Amino acid sequence: MLPSRSDSQARRLNRVSPSNNDTSGATTRKRSGEGQLVLRDALNNNIIASGLYNVDKNLLPQISLTHFPSLPTIPFWSLPLAFGMVYPQTSFHHTSLDSGTLIGQRRRAVAANTLQYQLDVLKDTGRYDAFKLKWHPVYDRAPEVWPIPDHLFWDSDVAKWIEGACYFLQQECMPRIADAVDELVEMIRSAQQPDGYLNIHYTVVEPGKRFTNLKDMHELYNCGHLIEASLAHHALYNNDQLLGPICLYVDLLCKTFGPEPGQTHGYPGHPEIELALLRLHDRTGVARYLTLARYFIMERGNPTGCNGRHYFDVEAEARGADPNLRPAFYPEPRSLWYHQAHLPIAEQQTIEGHAVRAMYLLTSIADLLRIEQGHDDLRAATYRLWRNMINQKMYSTGGIGAIKQWEGFGLDYYLPQGTSEGGCYSETCAAIGVMMLAQRLLQVRRCRVLFKMANTNVT
Repeated sequence: MLPSRSDSQARRLNRVSPSNNDTSGATTRKRSGEGQLVLRDALNNNIIASGLYNVDKNLLPQISLTHFPSLPTIPFWSLPLAFGMVYPQTSFHHTSLDSGTLIGQRRRAVAANTLQYQLDVLKDTGRYDAFKLKWHPVYDRAPEVWPIPDHLFWDSDVAKWIEGACYFLQQECMPRIADAVDELVEMIRSAQQPDGYLNIHYTVVEPGKRFTNLKDMHELYNCGHLIEASLAHHALYNNDQLLGPICLYVDLLCKTFGPEPGQTHGYPGHPEIELALLRLHDRTGVARYLTLARYFIMERGNPTGCNGRHYFDVEAEARGADPNLRPAFYPEPRSLWYHQAHLPIAEQQTIEGHAVRAMYLLTSIADLLRIEQGHDDLRAATYRLWRNMINQKMYSTGGIGAIKQWEGFGLDYYLPQGTSEGGCYSETCAAIGVMMLAQRLLQVRRCRVLFKMANTNVT
């Protein structure tokens, strides 16, 4: 019999929740010119503030001296690898944070105020109830950034909040937050279609058009964040209330996408599901999840992957769209480099396009390199793109993605010092992506530079 939430929390809690008088961190920013509240950066920040990327500097030397006498000769930056901390999402509860440190203060602020503030925003904007699959007025609104509807990320906004909340609930007693997690999970379960499909937009707004625009519509990106939320929920409660339905959805994807006849030879325009699938494989041991992640990685940028043509061209024509139409974030038609889909990854010489997409993609590749041997071309490409990024396309602060229009990389050494020059964008999500990539690469190759890059982007 699984322990109740109160029992399991009682065993985990070692501290009292921060005072609700702490109001720092209870805001989230608006991007200039967009006029809508954007939660994505703040929701990602919750995950960092929970302590995922911190190692207890006092605990590890004590463990090494007591149990592993030879380990003090290992540099501190490689200790997480030595202790098998492959994914910080599953090892962070072994860490502690001094409440007076930068991350410690941030963690207190998120626990005291930010999680509840974000929950209020989810409710006020319609996101919270969106999995009830009722019509919302925002669905009629013209996109602020064509062709992406304003509500398209509601699935992932909810998923990110659940993920961050579950990390905090492992160490904090927050009944209102826990009740909201329970309610959201029930709504997600009720929204699942009989075949396992789970997406708000293509169930309510455009039913019957699922998987017709992988390039722009973030279906698989949203699924990736649902996977990560389900893993966090499973780690907290040790049940399949969320993980079970998400695995059903992923099983549908495994049947739908792949190289076989009758399958769709496509991949997501926004990487994320790849790294989530690899974590899901790690948790469940299901081989087809690894197979699908590998397929998405290897197929990206294939110029002849679908009937001798690029998949994004074929899918556009299949839905009656012109492949040469230019989204608002493209500087010119057919800017496939924006999606890191202009060439197969192994052939890409410089890091290009949307910075967050690039980081999520390379993070998944680095994880694949850890899991499997023999991907020498991917290994060479990953380090080549990493070096290009840190040597030619990164600010001294560690920020990447200088160009605002496509939230991404420009020419080598083109790092404008102000927004008036069209640059200095450096999105928070991209900085988190650098940290994720550096952490994964540390599992493949122990390197002081990688640790420094991760540390720079945390602080």
